[in-house]
Formats: sequence, C-alpha cells, structure tokens
Amino acid sequence: MNIHPDVAYAELCAENKYLKGRNLALAQTLFETTSERDQLRAELDALKALKEADDGAAE
Repeated sequence: MNIHPDVAYAELCAENKYLKGRNLALAQTLFETTSERDQLRAELDALKALKEADDGAAE
C-alpha cells in the first residue's frame, strides 16, 4: 500500500506537533515535581537542624 508523500508528511507533522506538546507537558511536570522535592528537602533539613539544636540544648 502506497501512501502519497504529502499525506505522509502531513501525518508526520501532526505527530511531531503532538510529541512536542507532550514533551513540554512532561518537562513542566518534571519541573514542578523537582521543585516540590527541593522544597520538601529544605523543610526536612530545617527540621533536622532544629531537632539537633534541641537535642544539643537538652544535654
């Protein structure tokens, strides 16, 4: 079965556009997840430092 080159090109362009949008959405999700992880890590480190300071003051 032969596909006309113009049709094949149009299909490839549509697929390319879809994949670019999908990659952009995935990159945005990755950025948001990484930012949230970094925020949680900073909060955890701050709580650990506070606990260590409290433990040191209690001794």
